[in-house]
Amino acid sequence: MDDGVISIAERDLLWNIHMALSNDKQADDYDHEAILESASWKEVVRIAAEVVQTLREILHSASDNAAFQNELPSSQAKKWP
Repeated sequence: MDDGVISIAERDLLWNIHMALSNDKQADDYDHEAILESASWKEVVRIAAEVVQTLREILHSASDNAAFQNELPSSQAKKWP
């Protein structure tokens, strides 16, 4: 934040995801079906969707918008699946 990489508002939004992930305790980290069906994981997904929507509303630079379109700044970088 001190160097202008992210704003305080962006930090606060990302903190919401951090807290949701921290609260998502699974009995078995390898039981993917149980994880995807758990209430705590569904809460993580809900919060993440809200954060993405809010970020879309507050971010306006070309590079920010490219990130939402899964466009990377270099052809050397790999895209997310």
